[in-house]
Amino acid sequence: MLNAATDLDPVNASYDCVSAEGYADVAEGAQITATNASGDVVAIGTLGAGQYEFESDKMFCQFPFTIADIVLDEKLYGLSVGNVFRGDVQFSEKDMRVGPRLYLG
Repeated sequence: MLNAATDLDPVNASYDCVSAEGYADVAEGAQITATNASGDVVAIGTLGAGQYEFESDKMFCQFPFTIADIVLDEKLYGLSVGNVFRGDVQFSEKDMRVGPRLYLG
């Protein structure tokens, strides 16, 4: 899952769940890339439709994702989504099997 903080009013959540200002590249259909420790792309997936998630006094727009056809036989994987300036977040093989979560904002 990818959680993107929003500036939306949690009481009136009747509009589309989208990323906060400055994160327009993180949206439904955006590419998510998995790399190995050497930086080679090993699989590509896409973000699903944003879904609201509430935690304490904050509201988030959560984008589920699936990366199909990835062989989990490396010690570390990098996941990146959106523009290239966001960089990779590293996950262990165990984290990848459990289901990694990325956060913005």
